[in-house]
Amino acid sequence: MRRPDEGFHTTGALMERAQDTGAMPLQLSLGTGGESTRPAPPGGAATGPSARGASRVRKRVARIQDVWDARANGNQMLAYTPREFVFFGLPYQRPKDPRMPHERRNGLMRLRVIPDPDFGVPWGQDRLLPLWLATAYKRVGQPPDGKIVFRAAIDILRAFEQPETGPAFAALKERLRRYVRSNFILIDERPKKDKDNREQERVEETRYNLVDKMCVWFNRSGHPNQHTLWDNYIVLSPGFAADLRKDEIPADLNTIIGLKENPMALDLYLWQAHRSWELAKKGAKVAGLRIFGPQGLYAQLGSSINPEAGNTHKKRALQLLRENQRKVMEAWPTCPNRFKDDEIFLLRPAEPVKKAKLVLPGWDDEREAKAAQHRQGKDSAAERLELEARPLRTG
Repeated sequence: MRRPDEGFHTTGALMERAQDTGAMPLQLSLGTGGESTRPAPPGGAATGPSARGASRVRKRVARIQDVWDARANGNQMLAYTPREFVFFGLPYQRPKDPRMPHERRNGLMRLRVIPDPDFGVPWGQDRLLPLWLATAYKRVGQPPDGKIVFRAAIDILRAFEQPETGPAFAALKERLRRYVRSNFILIDERPKKDKDNREQERVEETRYNLVDKMCVWFNRSGHPNQHTLWDNYIVLSPGFAADLRKDEIPADLNTIIGLKENPMALDLYLWQAHRSWELAKKGAKVAGLRIFGPQGLYAQLGSSINPEAGNTHKKRALQLLRENQRKVMEAWPTCPNRFKDDEIFLLRPAEPVKKAKLVLPGWDDEREAKAAQHRQGKDSAAERLELEARPLRTG
């Protein structure tokens, strides 16, 4: 297999160009190989982005370079994701009214999220937390009681290479609260056959929480603690823990980190990685999926744009899908999946992640643990965030 840095400008070259010019526009060429990434021609950007925009692009390119390097060197890291969060997308932006339930459809199945009015429905980068829960649960051996004991809450941020700043810590706090206090209802209306092999209508509904209880310590500044004076723990709900033990879906953590700033691209990657792996397992060569309609790809995603509202909305929805698929292919150059046209998306088989390691901050880097304890010093002043899941509100 050709390395992503053969035959075209590497992201390292792009970084050098950014340092020389202060700007780094990218132009993606997605031909049959889908592997070409090169700088835009000089006339492509007359004025160049702002310093802040250029910094974002440099960071994005660096993340993609890390993904490529990990694939090329066999240093990929494993992550796991719950099945429901592969097939049902959370909102990409904060909803206009976050107190309202959120619902997404996958064929004859629906996932309904009922939020706590005080904290709202999970959205945006909140989708990273279920990935961390599933991965950390696997890392601690999937205990039957569903309890994940971990060193420090800051390790959740470090797992996805998120900034260790005050706003990031505050967002983590709110993120934890939204999941503890949200209820999830899985509605399955797929018909089943009876003992006489006749297809019968049915409705099956399952309600669950992700987290039953959590206890996380923060210091006075609001930053997660970096020491081990107290246990931090999250207890998964029995149903959620049982689902993870039964049906865990592996993914490439490096790619997740590379796409974390683009929630739709991240959803598309996780969905394609799983579907392509399923096709490989079944020995199938290709599968076509409708893009729109109640059972189409778009219905599964978290976008608020309704393609049924008119032709303009449908064009915008298709444009969003194509833009985010290009981002997926930046991080996954050998992605075998393509748009056939404006109505059908073609899926092809792909091999699962091989020789990947399950590595998470707080468990697998003793040097980092010692450095974190040293940074913390003797400061033991802390507050505790302890929450239990609330029952579903009725009426």
